[in-house]
Amino acid sequence: MKLAMLVTFSVAMLGSSFGQCAVPEELTAVQATYRTQMQSAQGSGTRQSVIWKFERGVDYVAVSDMAHKAVELWQRDAGHRLWYRQAFHREKKIVEYQPAELRIGGISDSWKQIASVIDPDKLMPLTYVGAAARVLGQSVELYRGTLNGERIKVGWLPALRIPAYVEKQASNGTSSLRLLSLAAPGPTSTEWATGFDSLVDYESIDFADLGDRDQDPFIGRLIKHEESWFSRSR
Repeated sequence: MKLAMLVTFSVAMLGSSFGQCAVPEELTAVQATYRTQMQSAQGSGTRQSVIWKFERGVDYVAVSDMAHKAVELWQRDAGHRLWYRQAFHREKKIVEYQPAELRIGGISDSWKQIASVIDPDKLMPLTYVGAAARVLGQSVELYRGTLNGERIKVGWLPALRIPAYVEKQASNGTSSLRLLSLAAPGPTSTEWATGFDSLVDYESIDFADLGDRDQDPFIGRLIKHEESWFSRSR
């Protein structure tokens, strides 16, 4: 599961006042649990709900999708290049991307975006409303607006530079992102990487080789999974 999809809606947030929330190079380490919900307006109004964890350290971001038992890990090296890996525990597979392959694979190579769940650079059009009720003890800044005919509401945690909630109402349905819990981060970047490296019984697949394995059932499921989850453009 790519982080890009976990907020299926590509949220844009904040007007000129958002300059005060510009994301610095170094961010507070944090572990957060979110729920993403999508409700279709068509037919029976199909509803999807996924709970997932987001963890940010100085040089890494890890995302765990508990529903699909998958883990994603972004690591930033000394040259600020991003290395990305996905581990699928049910299938015992790891898919690895080189820095130059991220955009080819439709994956963001923007550390600022990855580290903040939603891209602050895309938050400019919304209007700052004021302070909202605190969430999990954190101050919240409320922003609202309409983008491409869709009504957007964002609750932003300025101290942590992550959203407390995002709500979108569109003609084809509604979607929301809501923060459920906060905690101090767990493993370090090295420990996360070591965790991946310790999966010696997992098959490692390079992104560049996916095209040669289009008949592989796992690759087919992976593509379907991405199309259903990663529709948000970063």
